[in-house]
Amino acid sequence: MAIDKSEMTPRSFSLYRDSSDEIARIGRALSIPDRVDILKLLSNKNIMSVNEIAKALDIPLSSVSLHVRILEDAGLVTCERMPSLHGTAKMCAYKNVDLLLHMNDEPLNEEQVFEQNMPLGGYAEAIGITEPCGMASTTGPIAVYNRPVCFYLPERLKTQVLWFMSGRLVYHFAPFPRKSGMRVRQIECSFEACAHAKLEQAWQTSYNLLINDQLLGSAVCTCETDGKRGNHNPDWWPDVATQYGTLFRWRVDREGCWLQGKHVSDLTVDKLSLESESPIRVAIDVPSDAEENHGINLFGSEFGNYSQALRLTITYENN
Repeated sequence: MAIDKSEMTPRSFSLYRDSSDEIARIGRALSIPDRVDILKLLSNKNIMSVNEIAKALDIPLSSVSLHVRILEDAGLVTCERMPSLHGTAKMCAYKNVDLLLHMNDEPLNEEQVFEQNMPLGGYAEAIGITEPCGMASTTGPIAVYNRPVCFYLPERLKTQVLWFMSGRLVYHFAPFPRKSGMRVRQIECSFEACAHAKLEQAWQTSYNLLINDQLLGSAVCTCETDGKRGNHNPDWWPDVATQYGTLFRWRVDREGCWLQGKHVSDLTVDKLSLESESPIRVAIDVPSDAEENHGINLFGSEFGNYSQALRLTITYENN
């Protein structure tokens, strides 16, 4: 299931300019506590089936099915039917949406959102990469595995999955050409990652994320052990190789830094030096002395479970 939950989609409604049906649809979707609980549950999970939601919240399956349809109709969740052991299962994912209701007819505060999708192999620097390491495209391996020098080959731009034991990849993103008088409200970065491990070995890896050399925080990624193939993985990719990861969603705003919607540090967006015309440097770092380190896998838009590689979204608003 290739559902992308990382994109922040601001939706502003005006009581005077938008249709009553559209506003009422959102209001109806949020009018039942069980539906709010479903949104909260999905916001902390990657993807869940209707059955899993019913069990987790102890709500009848028929009620969950109805609630999910209403939330989907309102654009608050995304659903897709997928094969399962017992036929098909309806899989649900949370859509990270900001809702604003404007109660008068004056113009809303102007806001601009600038999104960049960086190819997995589009990094500007590969620092201290250690083996085991390697890269692969949708058609096969790139160069030779376990040769860190290969991370600088031009062929890296075709990369859809890569892995290394320790080291740092630095990606350069363009700053947004904002209008005069606008400033950054928040910045978001998302990507799919997991620990590099053999099947059925539940290893973990700690990594750091930095923006403009400022540490956002550390996170632990695990290795999948359920034996399922990644939804986008090509046929040539071995079943015994690492298949998919977790979509990590980092956000920094004026209140602090958040990972998967949970507060992780007091670093604010004003400390990231985003107002200059210099490239925005995003670094994924796996320290060699990390307490838990079995290597990291990163996935591109045509590997793993999500249709993206690295995504950076900056939201600007009027001062």
